[in-house]
Amino acid sequence: GQVLTADSNGEGYWASASGLSSDAQNNTVGGTNAGDSFSGTSAENNLCLGYGAGTAITTGDDNTSLGGNYAHSLLTTGSRNTAVGTFAGYGITTGSYNVNIGPFTCYSGSTSVEGNTVIGYMAGQYMQTGAYNTCLGFEAGETTTGSKNIAIGYQSLSQNTGAYNSGDDNIAIGSGTLWNITTSSENIAIGTYAGYGTTTGVKNTYIGRRAGYSDQTSSLNTYLGYNAGYSCTREENTAVGAQSMEYTSGLKNTFLGLNAGRGNSSQTNGLASNNTGVGSFSLNVLNGGSGNTCFGDSSGSSITTGSDNTLIGKDMGGVTTGSKNLFLGVDAGSVNSPSGAIRTGSNNIVLGGNTIDNLYCADTSISSSDKRD
Repeated sequence: GQVLTADSNGEGYWASASGLSSDAQNNTVGGTNAGDSFSGTSAENNLCLGYGAGTAITTGDDNTSLGGNYAHSLLTTGSRNTAVGTFAGYGITTGSYNVNIGPFTCYSGSTSVEGNTVIGYMAGQYMQTGAYNTCLGFEAGETTTGSKNIAIGYQSLSQNTGAYNSGDDNIAIGSGTLWNITTSSENIAIGTYAGYGTTTGVKNTYIGRRAGYSDQTSSLNTYLGYNAGYSCTREENTAVGAQSMEYTSGLKNTFLGLNAGRGNSSQTNGLASNNTGVGSFSLNVLNGGSGNTCFGDSSGSSITTGSDNTLIGKDMGGVTTGSKNLFLGVDAGSVNSPSGAIRTGSNNIVLGGNTIDNLYCADTSISSSDKRD
């Protein structure tokens, strides 16, 4: 074809169009030193555009190298890679099936990585080993060396403290998710700073802003909701609801509801373990108490160090440090029940509040020795 151009006098004329052309092996190059190391007829179907793009390719096939500076400039025998951006895919030499879009993606030591998709400035920058990772976002997966990880969001799965993340099968979605991870595997973190502190713990699920934020080495936790499990550093807990188990730390707790098991911010009385709180504000000031079972809105909402209590009903909040009590029904164990307010007492059974008129029981021989009112 022809293009309209002008001579030195400014007069126009039609001239033959110049441009890129391909060699016999369908390689297309453009730019200083781009694709200048092809070995005979071995390299095929490569596209190298930009200064130094694909300059070291010898026998690799089907690579696309586009960038202002050194895209794929160390690649030699790797095939079916795509690099777009300054120094994109710079560290890859023999790896194949990688997609690098953005400056400095897979930049350092990524010699033989395979099947990774890395998009964003400095994403996967130090991915020296690993395969089949997906990293999307500014510095996402920057130090990931494991495999089959998904990192989406600013500095997700990034580990910027000088260590590398060798964990596998992690999913981190949101800014700063799983940021401190080193060897952890099979974790799921969704939400800004979810699982931020996790280093070596495995099989955790954090969903919600700062869910599981302080957790480091524990495993098998499930935290769902804003700040859920924020301070807990122990394992096998389930907390569902905004600020549920926010300050409480212990083992094998289950909390469901807004502020359920939230705990005391000072946590001066040790671990709280084996508690179950279902309902908003249930067990919400817990501070070391263990083995409590509370069902109902605000059930057990005053328990701090009390243990092994069972409270079923709404607003069952009287007991604080007492243990081994059974309260059943609205107002049981409160000032509005036959027992009066039981706060520090232990080993009591209270059925309902003062509004109960009748108690039905198949046994008609209850005697005074039963200590009834």
